[in-house]
Amino acid sequence: MEWYKKAADQGFAQAQYAYGRGLETGFGLEKSLAEAAVWYGKAAEQGNADAMYALGTMYKEGSGVRKNDSEMLKWYARAAEKGDLRVMYDLGDMYYQGKGVKKSLAQAAKWYLKAAENGDIRAQLNIGLMYSLGEGVGLDYSNAAKWFRMAAGQDDPNAQYNYGLLLALGRGVRKNPAEAAIWFRKAADRGQAGAQFSLGELYAEGTGVKKSPEEALKLFNQSARQGNANAQFRLGLIYDQGINVKENRSEANKWYKLAAEQGHTGAQYNLARNFATGSGVKQSDREAFAWYEKAAKEGNIEAQYYLGMSYADGRGVIRDARSAAFWIGKAAEHGMAQARYRLGMFYSLGLGVKQDYARAVKIWEETAKDGDDMSLFFLAYMYETGSGVERDPAKARKLYGEAAKKGNVYARQVVRLLGE
Repeated sequence: MEWYKKAADQGFAQAQYAYGRGLETGFGLEKSLAEAAVWYGKAAEQGNADAMYALGTMYKEGSGVRKNDSEMLKWYARAAEKGDLRVMYDLGDMYYQGKGVKKSLAQAAKWYLKAAENGDIRAQLNIGLMYSLGEGVGLDYSNAAKWFRMAAGQDDPNAQYNYGLLLALGRGVRKNPAEAAIWFRKAADRGQAGAQFSLGELYAEGTGVKKSPEEALKLFNQSARQGNANAQFRLGLIYDQGINVKENRSEANKWYKLAAEQGHTGAQYNLARNFATGSGVKQSDREAFAWYEKAAKEGNIEAQYYLGMSYADGRGVIRDARSAAFWIGKAAEHGMAQARYRLGMFYSLGLGVKQDYARAVKIWEETAKDGDDMSLFFLAYMYETGSGVERDPAKARKLYGEAAKKGNVYARQVVRLLGE
């Protein structure tokens, strides 16, 4: 180290970095982090990229210097501008996560892209993800496919999976399920859970591969056991409906619960329905209500409707007409015919909302156009009694007849009484 020290004293940047490295590691010198930082600083000021990276890391960790995020960022950025690949990726991560810097997806994309262009596989995957999501850059599936393909070719399983997804969906590349299956298989064999699930879907449907329920089940199991919520939900459906396996509601509920606990709304809803009916599990209105509520709050339309009905009937919760109307109204807003018809009932009877015959009529007119027989029946009643509309017996008869033709038993009784 003596010669490095002499050269360092004469201002040679590489020697200053090497001497600082010796002081940091204790190789050939007594270890001194504070002195190491001084020599790294001298070399960094002269443009030595290794010294810039080392000094930035010391400021990041508070090693030999007081921890200082702004100094860390300054030296990392300078090293990156000099072409240091380690820093480019690290800067991208820092900006993406907001670690030590103000979060900036645009800056994250900038540095991931620089690292990707210099061959960093991790950066190629991340910039591909950002293009596929439109994060920090414009949504661009073609660029996403380019970077996923580049990293996939270097055997990155996550990139292989994401490239396979674009091929399966035809986004940024020509749709090619067969090629998607190849990339899914590469990733699945490396244990990538998403790829195992997606490949299972292809085998289940016979898309891009020869249909094989057995292979699909095997892949779903592999993925589900790694915690993939979509695969867990799919296994739940398979056992719930007996799809190429013996129906087993208890097994179905096991998988539904695992997916539901991860926030899968379809699993939450199905688990709630099974608790409500006692299918493969001890019947419990309270458990059903709890799972309906979780799914409903995340936007599951069916769960919103049945949560509303739980409030209306007082099943698993204290009866609350206002809450019932609220949740049924949410489902109705999303176009659920059953919810729209039921909301009309609430306005007709004034349950949880201010009674409004005219609004009930308007709702039923809309759902009647979609062929809902109960809406036709109650709309006929409104015209028969003049509730919310001008009384029109002829129109009422016509609507009763239409409801009867659709199999509505109440309308058929009315039609018989009317002698038609």
